[in-house]
Amino acid sequence: MKKGIITIGLILNSLVQYAQTGDIVISSESGELINVSINGVKQNATPQANVIITGLKTPSTTVTVSFPNTSTASATATVNVTAAHELTYKMKKNNGQWQFILFDDLTMTTPGIGTAIPTPTPLPPAGGQIETTSTSVTQPNNTLASATVTPSCGAAMTAASFTAAKGTIASATSENSKLSAAKQMAQNNCLSPAQITDVMKVFASDASKLDFTKFAYTHTSDKTNYTNVLNGFSSESAKKELSTFIQLQKK
Repeated sequence: MKKGIITIGLILNSLVQYAQTGDIVISSESGELINVSINGVKQNATPQANVIITGLKTPSTTVTVSFPNTSTASATATVNVTAAHELTYKMKKNNGQWQFILFDDLTMTTPGIGTAIPTPTPLPPAGGQIETTSTSVTQPNNTLASATVTPSCGAAMTAASFTAAKGTIASATSENSKLSAAKQMAQNNCLSPAQITDVMKVFASDASKLDFTKFAYTHTSDKTNYTNVLNGFSSESAKKELSTFIQLQKK
């Protein structure tokens, strides 16, 4: 009986400690290989595009990211850590400054097992100091910036991130809400023409599809083949209008 009580106590203690810690994932903007250090301690043995760090104490931690295979300067920021959550931060550059954008939030029901919580849009930059070798920008801790940065498109969203984002858009209760969510996703990411065509399926009208595809043009990873999205329309008039729009953008 005493052994059973000790075992239960150890399990409860483990769960309490787990509930007081969180995980983070750091991803590079365009798939560059990175090294990540937490409070000066290197976390990954070899450079990776996505680095997962587990068991971090709340409410925040200091992250330093370096780019061993490029001449890109390292970046340091203080990011939030949420108990029993896995937070994914995507790095983006704005006017020479690195920003760590909170992109995904996964609630972990038990250690190593999670249930995704859809978020309508990627969340604003994490609080803390964001640095490059020459300049730095300081934001108050836990203060969310209101400005949205349009990244220079490189690689399109990963299949997993896109599927989660599309599911959030599709779950919106009205056409206007879906359109707003879709635009916000495009604003914060690069989308391939195929992904844009896929998003068009959530809209009931060609008017919404046309509005979205015009907006998404500046956020596509492949403008050369953007005419492929014309296949997502049911009316010839909408196809003609977007085609004309694309030609005007090239002038």
